[in-house]
Amino acid sequence: MECHRSQPSDVNFSQRFRGVPVTSTLMLLPMQSIEKEVCNELVHSLLEMGASSDVHSKLRQRVIRDCTAYLSSSGDPIDWQALKALKFPKNYNDAIEHVLRNDDVPDTVTTYKDTLKLDGYEPFYRHFDRRTGDFNGYKLKTEFKAFSPSQLDPLNRFTFDRTSKEETLFDNWFLADDDSRDGIMYEAVLACYALQAESCHNCKFKNVLRWNGGSGSSWQDLLCTKCEATYEIKTKATMEKVETALRYNNIQGGFFSAWCKMKNNSKHRRHKTYLVLLTREPTFNRQNKQVHPVTIAEIEKVLPRVHAGSFNTERACVSLKSRVSLKMNTKTKWFDLPVIEGTIYMEEIAEKVYKERFSEETFTRMWGSDSEIEEEEAEADDSINDGVAAITREVQRVDIPDVWDLASDSD
Repeated sequence: MECHRSQPSDVNFSQRFRGVPVTSTLMLLPMQSIEKEVCNELVHSLLEMGASSDVHSKLRQRVIRDCTAYLSSSGDPIDWQALKALKFPKNYNDAIEHVLRNDDVPDTVTTYKDTLKLDGYEPFYRHFDRRTGDFNGYKLKTEFKAFSPSQLDPLNRFTFDRTSKEETLFDNWFLADDDSRDGIMYEAVLACYALQAESCHNCKFKNVLRWNGGSGSSWQDLLCTKCEATYEIKTKATMEKVETALRYNNIQGGFFSAWCKMKNNSKHRRHKTYLVLLTREPTFNRQNKQVHPVTIAEIEKVLPRVHAGSFNTERACVSLKSRVSLKMNTKTKWFDLPVIEGTIYMEEIAEKVYKERFSEETFTRMWGSDSEIEEEEAEADDSINDGVAAITREVQRVDIPDVWDLASDSD
């Protein structure tokens, strides 16, 4: 993607991150073509990631400029007639296969490694006065207190590697944690059920929902061909996780640039955009049936969020993810997704699709390379365990009396 950057005036970011006075930093950015709230959120997000010193000045300015470009960017318009004609599978296993076949990534993908092994999380958080609710600066999270300022510097903390399409999809489908893979499965299941049984939440028409998921259609997993309402599906492990996300009304979303393109592409700028939250763990409804509750709310605003990938200085444009806030007065239960009956063959389907897209040799090679990594990690663990065992044997040789002669300590 090409970035067309405006040139805001230079920004004075001389204040250090720790002990930054409360609101003064938030007003330092130019308010030309970028909304004040978006701008302020970017400053917060950069400081939460530790990009606070003078050496980060150019990076911060670049983030602001690229975000400005995203706000006015647009992509290819949706072909609504083609979308109306699309057919989606009517059983869950076929739906999962359909979703995987449409899951795509670029030929080369850049992935990051966190040298702190803390999954790219922000070291700092915003602190608010309990009495007044006023913003009161930033505090370092407990799990980051053992690291030096140099280690916390995001330009030192994250390293980046290029991986091929076959490596990326293999990792996503076979090596990712259960939450990620279950997320793919349940999004397919929800779409399969909703398209057959549910009406559009906005216009109430039936048979107007279409699946529009896949890698190139962020923020619009489902679309209504009648009113153009869009639905972004997110799955959570439990109802408790859903309730926590709603209580704070601060939900991590997808790429900010994709959100801007989606909003700018719409013929009707006021079309409704919904966030759909599905629980993967079933609960009992009022009829005492086990179901997966599906909660829905209208999206109020989406603000940019800096993440690990934002610090890849080799990218042409800064990568920004997002924070989603909902119109809480629109929150409601959309429907109950019945518990899946029958067997879901997720692993088998993923293996079939992968081999057909690449080859059986590629699949075998990917498993082999993963096994080599596991063996190296196991050897390292064995070495540590051998050392611990040796120390344990030495300790066991020490003759420890049943009763200590306390008097001898004072001699």
